[in-house]
Amino acid sequence: AQPGAAGQLSTLGAQLFDARALSLPVGELTLSHLSSGAGPEARRDLARAVVEGLAYALRANLEPLLAASGHAPATLRLGGGLARSPRFAALLANVSGLPVAASRTPETSALGAAACAGVASRVLDDLASGARRLAGDARIFEPDPELRSRYETLYAQWRSLHDAQAPARELAQGLAIQGMLQRSARAAEVPAEQPRPRILVTAAMDDEALEALRALGEVDYQSFRERMRLLSGDALVEALQDVQVLITEVDVVDLDAVRRSPALRVVASCRGDAVNVDVPAMTALGVPVLNAPGRNADAVADLTVAYLLMLARKLPHAAEFLREPGIEPGDMGKMGQAFGALQGRELWRKQIGLVGLGAVGRKVAERLSGFGAQVLAFDPFVDAEQASLAGAEALPLETLLARSDFVSLHAPVREETRGLIGAAELARMKPGAFLVNTARAALLDEVALLESLKGGALAGAALDVFSVEPPGSDHPLLALPNVIATPHVAGNTVEVASHQGRIIADDLARLLAGTPPLYALNPEVLEGFRLDRARPQPDAARLEALAAAPGPAVSDLQRQAQPRAAATAAQAPHSDLPRELIERVERLMRAFTTRVADDAALRSFAEGRDVTLHFVLTDLPCACWFRLRDGAVAAGTDEPDGEAEVQLKMRAYIFDGMFTGSVNAMEKAMSGELSFTGDAGKAMTLQQIQRDLNRLYRAARAEVGDPGDLESLPAPGEAAAVQARALGAHDVREELVTVVNELYATQLITATGGNVSARVPGEDALWITPSQLFKGDLRPEILVRIDARTGKPLDPGARSPSSESLMHCAAYRARRDAQAVIHAHAPHATILVNSGLPFLPISTEAAFFDDLPRIPFTMPGTQDLADRVEQALEASWALLMQNHGI
Repeated sequence: AQPGAAGQLSTLGAQLFDARALSLPVGELTLSHLSSGAGPEARRDLARAVVEGLAYALRANLEPLLAASGHAPATLRLGGGLARSPRFAALLANVSGLPVAASRTPETSALGAAACAGVASRVLDDLASGARRLAGDARIFEPDPELRSRYETLYAQWRSLHDAQAPARELAQGLAIQGMLQRSARAAEVPAEQPRPRILVTAAMDDEALEALRALGEVDYQSFRERMRLLSGDALVEALQDVQVLITEVDVVDLDAVRRSPALRVVASCRGDAVNVDVPAMTALGVPVLNAPGRNADAVADLTVAYLLMLARKLPHAAEFLREPGIEPGDMGKMGQAFGALQGRELWRKQIGLVGLGAVGRKVAERLSGFGAQVLAFDPFVDAEQASLAGAEALPLETLLARSDFVSLHAPVREETRGLIGAAELARMKPGAFLVNTARAALLDEVALLESLKGGALAGAALDVFSVEPPGSDHPLLALPNVIATPHVAGNTVEVASHQGRIIADDLARLLAGTPPLYALNPEVLEGFRLDRARPQPDAARLEALAAAPGPAVSDLQRQAQPRAAATAAQAPHSDLPRELIERVERLMRAFTTRVADDAALRSFAEGRDVTLHFVLTDLPCACWFRLRDGAVAAGTDEPDGEAEVQLKMRAYIFDGMFTGSVNAMEKAMSGELSFTGDAGKAMTLQQIQRDLNRLYRAARAEVGDPGDLESLPAPGEAAAVQARALGAHDVREELVTVVNELYATQLITATGGNVSARVPGEDALWITPSQLFKGDLRPEILVRIDARTGKPLDPGARSPSSESLMHCAAYRARRDAQAVIHAHAPHATILVNSGLPFLPISTEAAFFDDLPRIPFTMPGTQDLADRVEQALEASWALLMQNHGI
């Protein structure tokens, strides 16, 4: 707030510090102005007025002292708690007209006691010199001429009111009463009591929030966590019959569902960013959308501070140290190793930069206040004074990055913040600094972060969010020992149910009482809102435009349409699996998909829809798919033509149980036994047609017969016989393993870095090393057979192939004569490509080398890298990759 921005409130606020001038208790007058103003702005102005009033009162007390003493000081010395605030010291200088010397050590009482003790013990000569010696240098704040003049006028106004106490009391009381009367008048304008709504709550809530909601209406609590279901489409419409208020967290609330739910009048999304609700559509239909910003701010702030401590104290490595094999009891050598290698740092006096000072950033700053850290903040929507009130120093982003020992991201994702921290920003960070991201992956360039970490510019990172979630176990960032990674759990605590319940219940109470809610995403629909008032009906043109716009999604990553990995069905059965069982399951799937394609109920459901669901069994070489598109249904047991929007991988007994009704698919997904990728909103189509699918599957089962004991099939990874074909005579896999062992022994590849492949004789396929497997324990039978064209695994239940399988396939395409491909991390090769040095014939062997092609660093595992490799190898038999080996 600018000086005097509150007008007369500045003068009135000063009276809060003169109890003799008040007939009302201080608290009552304060609350009157807090509640009669316009929200945060009024509280800000009042706070500024109170601080200005304190400065006026100090001057008013100083003037008679100076007059009585005849002393005219050249400087005012400021001590005590307020000396910590440079803002107040500058304000006092402008109000008093004198330079203010603010003590760098504000504990004046303790310093005074120490000075007295020093004089008494003759360590100090006298109190004056002792005080100067203990207090040290002060920070000098000179008056600003322009502000000094403005405050002189304001102080004169304050003084005239102070000198006329009786009129001032009358004025203060009149203003307070006026505010009360205005509130009473507004309260009298509230319409008659609204009907009690029926409230459907599918978000997680605690008992206290549910009781608060029951005071407002009839509550039907069906937590999605307990019911294991997400509502959308027909299922949502069915649940919303006669429901006026929906409180949701993950259900997809779109235009079509709400148009078919005429009773619905309020939607509350228990999220900060309500991506699961089509807010423009709700606005057109006159439905207020409430949300819950800051509901998980405490949870995210807790994890952020935990990350900072884990990075500073090397906790991941320390926690694993004692679990290393070969440590004997009492081995002091190992304790010495831990003492040297695991020495950490404290957060004390560290500069911690927060990019974003919203709800989470402020909570982080609040928690860091107890660690003795200096908190820096960059937020273009927060000024220096607001940052100071939050315990942080406001800085430009470039300065923050250069000064911070830790940088933690807490900004929202907008167009202007996408890629906010890229290669240039990471290069500005202090060498050896750490980066934490518990906000959103879109803020950070993952490729640039990987380069910075591998090059040693950053000491480490802690990430709770990734551009694709989950990122996959072979993500290159996860392979780095100085990266802490968690699967987007920062805001996932039991207590979040309490926070969001309180926020939504309080705001719904305000809405039903005729008071504007604090958090409404479409406040334009609040004027004259009533539960029993019919919703407006938008015209056809607007409905058409809304229907064509991007709809809601379960998560922001789904809304951003992240690329999906295609599900892969096995191409050939294992000889070790019962052939009769495989054929029976294949017949069952064919009978099932035939019925799906011919079912009239599913064709009716398919009107206006476009979704393909692909089911892949992980323990049998079987798969099937359905497609619902514009009133037509297609299905089959071959590969679907085109990419499926939803892919599900599971064991055969889960697939069978899901369609007989004996297995809850959502529970299996939550336990990790059912793998799901793709569009979460379209995946809920499965729930909506579950009854029809179960009906058709049971009919197919009755025709084909019970498939048998599917649960007894070995799970993927349980036996080598399931993971790969049996070894044959002179098997190329044995030679491949021999080569890997030699490379590992000579340190050309590392325990988990580097990968090798070889052609499968007589097939358009490759054997390749598995992903993230310890190279010192490689065995021929656990190599992965992949399609030489696509890089996809060919055997059911096999391990994941190397993350560089696309690059290997590209190398074979470029060199048809190649029988094997080796990707190694030879240190000399890395030095050559990273430094740009030429390959000189410095030895007899080196004379046979040409100038090998070199490619810049490209994100590992990507098609972009494969394309560059293929192009580079067309005229060469080897290539160097920047930061990525040979």
